[in-house]
Amino acid sequence: MTSNREQPGTLFIACVIGTASIGTNAAIPTADRIEAALNLGAGAGAQIVGAFALGYAVGHLLIGIIADRGNQKQLLSFSIAGFVVASIAASFADSQAGLLMARFAQGLFASGGPIVGRSVVRAIGKYEDAARKMSATSALFTWAPVLAPILAGALLVRFDWRSVYLALALYGLLGLFLTLRAPGSWFPRKSSTATSAAAVSYTHLRAHET
Repeated sequence: MTSNREQPGTLFIACVIGTASIGTNAAIPTADRIEAALNLGAGAGAQIVGAFALGYAVGHLLIGIIADRGNQKQLLSFSIAGFVVASIAASFADSQAGLLMARFAQGLFASGGPIVGRSVVRAIGKYEDAARKMSATSALFTWAPVLAPILAGALLVRFDWRSVYLALALYGLLGLFLTLRAPGSWFPRKSSTATSAAAVSYTHLRAHET
């Protein structure tokens, strides 16, 4: 049973688990701007959102399996770093194909946060502590679909659509910073339920998209 000093912080858990929800909902207000800026046809915005969801689904299949066998801290660091790079790539995209590939990569790497984050919570020794941290994380899932588009819209008032993806890169850098600072004892060496956690995470994402 872990002591309080060894327990992962709520900010860390909420940040890494919320990567997918933030990445999905922050991009929604950019759709019209992107269609106009890149001279895309109607419906391209839906493809941009859908590319992220597709990457997220594929990521669960791949990262869920890897998380069951590998070093979860390294995996999470790699996933978040990939999310940062994909976010920057999206901000520099000058074509629909390039943006869709970047969004797919964003979703693919974003899946690592929910998978490993929930594994970290399950590894907490005291049930009450785990329940409290998951409760705080659930609050993020409740508010992220509301706050992310609002914050993205605020950026769009003064900047173009690319600023939203740069902001997502900064969010990823925060998650990467917290992950690299996290002690290895927070991460279970093996998570036999990583794949099931992936399914739960994917269900949460689909629920927020509807």
